[in-house]
Amino acid sequence: MATTATSKLPLDWITQSPTMAYRYVYLLKVYSIPPTLVVNNDQIKVHLTPNRSEITWEPKGTKRVQVLGLKDNKQMTMVVSCNIVGNLLPP
Repeated sequence: MATTATSKLPLDWITQSPTMAYRYVYLLKVYSIPPTLVVNNDQIKVHLTPNRSEITWEPKGTKRVQVLGLKDNKQMTMVVSCNIVGNLLPP
């Protein structure tokens, strides 16, 4: 897998972590933001059709198994979110 700029940590990541946490706490207190409104998102690809060739529905020991859609790359992007309290939000 190729390394991208987003997968590298900055050199001072240890000092940035507490500073970012203090910023969150400050902004939540100053602007009276409920913690349930602080949301973290990520996206993941979801294949519309299963593309795992090692799984079939034929009886074990069958001599010939036809597999369809091996090169089917149809997929959608799903956004997964949760809030700071730990509630998983619907996709």
